[in-house]
Amino acid sequence: MYPDLWIVEKKGREMTGVWTRRSELLAPATSYMFYRALALPATLVSMVGAAACLGQRDSATPLRVAGLSGLINLVVDLYLVMGPPQMGITGAAIATAGSQVRALAAASPPPATPPRLPASH
Repeated sequence: MYPDLWIVEKKGREMTGVWTRRSELLAPATSYMFYRALALPATLVSMVGAAACLGQRDSATPLRVAGLSGLINLVVDLYLVMGPPQMGITGAAIATAGSQVRALAAASPPPATPPRLPASH
């Protein structure tokens, strides 16, 4: 289990209690934090990848990745929040996390094929 998931699982209600005292907001806020924490590794790797592209003076790739991520997030958000699932804030968190993971997959280079060994006779 990721350390961030452990923190949300064990201390989520206490953490959200810092920002609000309204008890009806604690469960949805904790749920949102949990699903967003799942995508934290993908978010961090995407940020490093964008910084590497910008360091090489390639601003088009991070722009395309961000555009793809935003489009996926918009479509899935609308479906999960307002569509038949009616998942509310949890659906928004799942959509955002999913779009970040998908954007990372789109920006990642294809795996290299392993070199072929010469046939031994």
